[in-house]
Amino acid sequence: DRTARRLLAGYLEELGGFALDSADTLSAARALLAQESGRYFCAVVNHALPDAPGGEIVQETLARGVPTVVLTDSDDEQLLGALRGRPVIDYVLKNGAHQIE
Repeated sequence: DRTARRLLAGYLEELGGFALDSADTLSAARALLAQESGRYFCAVVNHALPDAPGGEIVQETLARGVPTVVLTDSDDEQLLGALRGRPVIDYVLKNGAHQIE
């Protein structure tokens, strides 16, 4: 969501001056990922996007070899277990600004 994205972007910019790209949908993310192979050293993705509520963005970034951190507002054990079984860096429950830091 926009609030988490703004908080995370601000935190990363303060932390090390990272250049960030942002996409609200899977189709927009695909367009960014297709621009240049190897452009991204890491992706922080929202598990549920408007056009991909089932976490398709995670497969998209992993398939392109981009290390991925997943943000989710779900504490469903089945979902979290599935994320643990994938080669993601980590997942973060979005239940407050303190989780971003």
